[in-house]
Amino acid sequence: MVSSFAALVILLQVFELLASVPWLDEDDVKQKELKGMAMVSLLGTLEDVGFNIRPYVERIWAGESDDGMVQTCTEAKDQAAVLSILFHTRKIVEEYGVPPRR
Repeated sequence: MVSSFAALVILLQVFELLASVPWLDEDDVKQKELKGMAMVSLLGTLEDVGFNIRPYVERIWAGESDDGMVQTCTEAKDQAAVLSILFHTRKIVEEYGVPPRR
């Protein structure tokens, strides 16, 4: 069984990957596969375990970055997830700039 700490570390990595989706290069096969996995499998798995963050993540991928969007999340875990994804998105923007538009 995975410890609570290990589960948290894994979730943070998942949220960081979800934040990176707009920067993944669809012309690179590995990055394109990773992007597809994140958009379908990871979000689907999070939904299977009770997260309801897809609409917020899609807004973040579209370029929204307002923390206020979490106010419409009905569950604390969803708020925490969205805030984590926003945090990682901001870190990526600071390091690499805005994502390329496709």
